[in-house]
Amino acid sequence: MTKQHRQFDISLKLEVVRMIKEQGLTTTHVSQSMNIGETAIRRWIKQYDAEQSGQRGIGNLLTADLLRILSNVPAGLVCETLQMAVQQRCPVPGLLFHSTRGSQLERAWQSTCANKA
Repeated sequence: MTKQHRQFDISLKLEVVRMIKEQGLTTTHVSQSMNIGETAIRRWIKQYDAEQSGQRGIGNLLTADLLRILSNVPAGLVCETLQMAVQQRCPVPGLLFHSTRGSQLERAWQSTCANKA
């Protein structure tokens, strides 16, 4: 039997990190009281620390500032970047492209790039 991984909302992750960083609670205490694994919490703290020092980190973004910045990237810039990557890599016809921001990328492509093609 495989163990299912739970997914947590970004706001919850930030709340957990702040409980440890700002309120001085221990990782163990927060883990037990919120029924979240200590390993996950340590990973969120590491991600948060990386973002606070101006690095991207290894996981999904946690801080609101970085999320806001990335969500406001102009669609034209996204399309130009994607088109440049496609031109440089010369993919085979029918290549399926996947992104964790797929729906945003698709909307940007339909509204901006498709008109230029």
